[in-house]
Amino acid sequence: MSHSRGVLKMIAKIREANLRIFVMGNKGYASKILQTLLLRKVDVVGICCRKDYPLRVKLKESVRAKVIKWGLYNKELFQFQNPFERYESPRKIAASNRIPVLYAGAIKKPEFENTLRMLNPDLILVAGFHRLIPANIIRIPKLAIINFHPSLLPKHRGGTPNRWIIRNGEKETGITVHFLDEKFDTGDIICQEKIDVNPNDTWGDVEHRLVDLSIVLLDQILEKIKKGTLNGTPQQECLATYESSYKGDHTVIDWSLSAHEIKQICYAIKPLSGGMTKLGMNKFCIWEVIELERHDPNASPGEIIEIDNENCPIVACGEGQIKIVQFLSNGRIVRASKIVKQMKLQRGFSFY
Repeated sequence: MSHSRGVLKMIAKIREANLRIFVMGNKGYASKILQTLLLRKVDVVGICCRKDYPLRVKLKESVRAKVIKWGLYNKELFQFQNPFERYESPRKIAASNRIPVLYAGAIKKPEFENTLRMLNPDLILVAGFHRLIPANIIRIPKLAIINFHPSLLPKHRGGTPNRWIIRNGEKETGITVHFLDEKFDTGDIICQEKIDVNPNDTWGDVEHRLVDLSIVLLDQILEKIKKGTLNGTPQQECLATYESSYKGDHTVIDWSLSAHEIKQICYAIKPLSGGMTKLGMNKFCIWEVIELERHDPNASPGEIIEIDNENCPIVACGEGQIKIVQFLSNGRIVRASKIVKQMKLQRGFSFY
């Protein structure tokens, strides 16, 4: 469904100077966009984000983090850091600027819709929001509701596109700004910017560059509104792809894959976690690896064929080999040599 005709009628009446904007999103993209709008002196009438943990839950999280570090908590031994944690909470930014806050958990309640209508936004900007937005909310803003999606649509629709882009070893990604409709990531495209994906980029590396890139597109949107040229182009459905959320089983290493693919599995979830594997009854999380362009035809995939002079395991893959440099253990990055010593790893042992 094209929004352009109705949008262009409204633009004549609305310009950046008196534009009323409502922001929806969480730490990361929404943080950066909200801070930039405030710097640009744009009228932000409210935000919607996840509800911050109450104090008792924060205390529980703090205790759990210490227990993980001590190696006594099993559930999250192999988690390190969410890449979006470096950004300030949108709720805190809003509170310090006396901006009303609505919470995502209430988005289907009548009170949410009523409050949003009272805030009377001309434009809603969505960035890093974790829920499908209902039709009644989409219809509220006078001008449009616009989403910042972190991939080059119509490719990679879905909630974790850049994990898949790293996993697949793709060479580029970017941000697409599009009109939001009642489906995920299908609306008309307003503007789009690309970045290169480097061979050693992790998921976190890419997301951090895209958060910065989002401001370039935000400025383009504000400029289009000022000039009265905010319109979109329908997506080519024949080129569309959609991926499910990248997590769980997707992080498990299949040693029959090539060394390059195994490296990409490890990097596609980093810095939150790494590539998961087992040896005997023990689970391992592989954090940092080096690809080796060599092959031992007598070695089985997953087999440790050597402990090198740095005390790092060299492991056979379906094609090539990898040198494991670091593991993630008990929530900490640990040198492979330390794990080799602790677990008495040796040639002939096999990961699976």
